[in-house]
Amino acid sequence: GHESEVIERLILDARERFVTLLNTEQGMKLANEVKRKLTDLVYPWATHYIGYEADPLLDIYFFGLASLQLQMEEGYDSFHFATRFGGITYQTYVLALTFVIANYVRHEAFAEALVSKDRSIALENVLTITSDIEGFVADMRDAVNFFGAEYESFEQIDLTQARAVFDVLSCGRHSLDLVSAPGVPIPFIVQCSDEGFIHCPAGARGEPLRFLLESLRHHFPKDYDRNQTSRERALQQAVRRILSKSFSGLEFRENIKAKVDGKLLTDIDLVVIEKDSGTVLLCQLKHQDPYGTSIHAERTRGERLVKETLSWLDAAQTWLGSIGLEGLPQVLRADFPLREDGIYKLVIARHFAHQLKNIAPCQGALYATMAQLLVAATSVEPGGRPSNLAALLGRLMQIPEFQAAYEHQPENQTNWKIGDLQFVTYQQA
Repeated sequence: GHESEVIERLILDARERFVTLLNTEQGMKLANEVKRKLTDLVYPWATHYIGYEADPLLDIYFFGLASLQLQMEEGYDSFHFATRFGGITYQTYVLALTFVIANYVRHEAFAEALVSKDRSIALENVLTITSDIEGFVADMRDAVNFFGAEYESFEQIDLTQARAVFDVLSCGRHSLDLVSAPGVPIPFIVQCSDEGFIHCPAGARGEPLRFLLESLRHHFPKDYDRNQTSRERALQQAVRRILSKSFSGLEFRENIKAKVDGKLLTDIDLVVIEKDSGTVLLCQLKHQDPYGTSIHAERTRGERLVKETLSWLDAAQTWLGSIGLEGLPQVLRADFPLREDGIYKLVIARHFAHQLKNIAPCQGALYATMAQLLVAATSVEPGGRPSNLAALLGRLMQIPEFQAAYEHQPENQTNWKIGDLQFVTYQQA
């Protein structure tokens, strides 16, 4: 609950900034022009269907809206833009997904414009028909190449590559195993034949980014596993950027090998050093995929997180005990006074960390998701930003307390009878 609330707060802040931009004179002028074009270009077709013409302004406007929507989804930055799946860059898949979502958002806007234009039409009676795959793939290729040209090192795609991307973004006979898994996101493109497909706007409003990630894992398992190992560097850079922006005088060390008697126990992914206070953060970074609504994925990934964290905490403590307080500055290549109570172990998880609530504090460790770390580091106190890491650590120590506020209250045993069926519900400790 607390993790969700932090994410919602960040999304709300982003949306408020976007609304502020739209409320400027230029933004309102653009919105009025878009509304006028929607009204002018939409028309009822064959009584029960909707028809509308295209316009470059609408293409650009709704592509921007779709891009904003995707950027606020968990997992948007899961991979570097140049990472490849099936020989095609991750950037290409995201641009194609943005094009699909833009089409759906634009379609909904046209439907609203149509029922406003013709009051005799009920919104629930506006129907669409299946779309031609070949024509849509060609449009998607053109859109990806057009919008992608704005990015450095972008690689244009041809029709064959566009069709491969379409198959990843869609559900059909080629991917039934993908959509049969529990908790899978709703598909937004359903191939109903070799030539046609059905648009599914509900999927576009659901978790389209997670569908893309799950589909990439399904279609290219070897590429996915290999590319996952490249995410540590990006996570290191993100943590450094967050902390450096909020605190001055920090030093960082990466990938410290924790050895005892020549034997490697573990890696310390990132070390944060504040010389003035003698504070050292030993950080373990956990790269994760969001589990969405899948209870099974939450359980298995949560259990793995707990197991790996316990192993790392034990290894890190053994290493610290071996080198002692005097040996740590030498390992970290830093000459400064250290305090035994100034060394902290911190687990930073990309998307979820609440499973650590019952183990981390017992091990004298702290934990946080990237979103929680961002909020803790950038929160402004009455006197301005905190002057040192002590304020950050104080906020991170509160996470288990914040988390506890979302636990369910004790429930009494309840007896139920529905027809001939009788059962009892109770809360298990």
